[in-house]
Amino acid sequence: MADKNDFSELPAEMLLRMDRQQEQLNQTNSILRTVVQIQEKMLSTQEHMQQTQVQILDRLDRNEAGFNAFAGAVLDHLGGIRADLREIRITVYQDHEERLRRLEDFMRRAS
Repeated sequence: MADKNDFSELPAEMLLRMDRQQEQLNQTNSILRTVVQIQEKMLSTQEHMQQTQVQILDRLDRNEAGFNAFAGAVLDHLGGIRADLREIRITVYQDHEERLRRLEDFMRRAS
């Protein structure tokens, strides 16, 4: 620093300090610009991820609806098969009883 009574170097020293402060401000501004760019990129990435998640959820909902429709159709079809099998069982049982009656009648007549 300058001598107490010698003020001739004071403006030059102040200018040097101001230059250093300006460099620090420039560095700080550069860092802040970089931070802003990174935050903007992160926000863009988050928005993209959110859009992707929404698309995935839409697909899952459509797939679930399709599966539920398919499962409903299969259950309806199986219900129809079950009803047909009941009818067949009843028919076979009735046929068997009828044949058994005929056989009994035949055996009675034959004896």
